[in-house]
Amino acid sequence: MPKVDGFDVLTWLKSRPELSPLPVVVLSSSSREDDIQRARLLGAADYRVKPADFEQLQALAQEVASRWLTTAQLST
Repeated sequence: MPKVDGFDVLTWLKSRPELSPLPVVVLSSSSREDDIQRARLLGAADYRVKPADFEQLQALAQEVASRWLTTAQLST
């Protein structure tokens, strides 16, 4: 992303009261431990390294959506 990175976006999302409850999953090409820790400290619900192929990405999206829907149903 030009001029901002994912950490900037995550910080912005978590600073907005109306958006901060949304679970944010960071999907990154970096597997560096300091990036993972930084994302979690900034409020990421999960951190995943980008999968190599479409099927893995599709499975990841389904897993995250299912988990989010389950959490949303439990809090209502």
